[in-house]
Amino acid sequence: MPDERLIDLEDVTFSYWQDYEQDFEPDREKGPKGAPESERGRKLEQGRESERGRENGQERRIGPERERGSEPAPGGALERDNAVDGVCLSVRKGEFVVLLGRNGSGKSTIAKLLNALLLPTGGAVLIKGRPTTDADYVWEVRRTSGMVFQNPDNQIVGTTVEEDVAFGVENLGVPPPEIRSRVRGAMEATAVLEFSQRPPYQLSGGQKQRVAIAGILAMKPECIILDEATAMLDPDGRREVLRLVRELNAKDGITVIHITHHMDEVAEADRVYVVDGGKVVMEGTPREIFSDVAAIKRIGLEVPQVTDVFEALRERGFALPRGVIGIGEAVAELEAAIGSRFAGQGAGDGGEAGGDAERAAGDDGEADGSAKGAAGDASAAGGSAKEPAGDAEGAAGDAEEGASDADSREKSDI
Repeated sequence: MPDERLIDLEDVTFSYWQDYEQDFEPDREKGPKGAPESERGRKLEQGRESERGRENGQERRIGPERERGSEPAPGGALERDNAVDGVCLSVRKGEFVVLLGRNGSGKSTIAKLLNALLLPTGGAVLIKGRPTTDADYVWEVRRTSGMVFQNPDNQIVGTTVEEDVAFGVENLGVPPPEIRSRVRGAMEATAVLEFSQRPPYQLSGGQKQRVAIAGILAMKPECIILDEATAMLDPDGRREVLRLVRELNAKDGITVIHITHHMDEVAEADRVYVVDGGKVVMEGTPREIFSDVAAIKRIGLEVPQVTDVFEALRERGFALPRGVIGIGEAVAELEAAIGSRFAGQGAGDGGEAGGDAERAAGDDGEADGSAKGAAGDASAAGGSAKEPAGDAEGAAGDAEEGASDADSREKSDI
């Protein structure tokens, strides 16, 4: 990742003056309850004061003209609202940075400060090292940082897609041949070339956002700021826009600042800033940010479902890592955990099988000894059998001898 800084916010503050007229009757002609006509006129005139831009070095302010740091008007009619309060952050070239925060946290105000749509009331916003308060530098700021808003209808002005994509680059004073080349290239990059002659109102929300991005690309900015550009899209439209933005960041090296409150859009960011109450309260990689689930939930944000499931499993004793936010990463971690668990069980089963084999071998030895004993018994039985046979043969011999003696006596008598 290159170290060259593209954007720096140094202790930036932006403040609104708000006029609270809660005591006014619905019928404005009657004035505040119990207030004299002069008081009514003073407050109405106070409410009509418009925003002053920064001209001739004067400070830009919203609401009544008052000195910075002065107290609200008597009676509490005016109250200071620090939409951005002491914010410090930096964005390097080629980074994919996410600003995360709930509604009203100040992240969209920061986006407008980055594009000089608003100017800070304190601190400095530096684009390529130069402050946005420099009136001569405003066009260069807008060339450097192109902004895509939440509602694409708010920035589509052409009657056809091609005309709308060409609008911004035409205002930069680019020669016509280069305009045509840039417009065609931007429409090809965002896959809207086939809609070039169609009116934008015939397109889906995701297609309109791609047209808005094409209009920014044609101006060749170094940075694209997406101010909740996926908030009004369905899941398919969100995937289309995010896929395109990731490709622009990875292939073309365009710096991306993505402002969102969708947790699942954070996974592929290089760095994440969490904004709450106009302040940066957390900073780090996506894994570092979502490793502290309790802190995220205290801010009022939810974590990705995968992260929530892993945290619940950790609380139940499973040895799983913190900060897992992607489906692919979660599957890999679960497979590794399950594989190691089965491997441990397999080793235990193998040990038990070894013990069974040893016991079986012992049983075989005993059986072999029993067989040998039986063979000995059989041999002894065989010897015992031979002895009666010898006795029988001896008896037979004695009988033959007795018969022979009988024959001899008979012959001698004759």
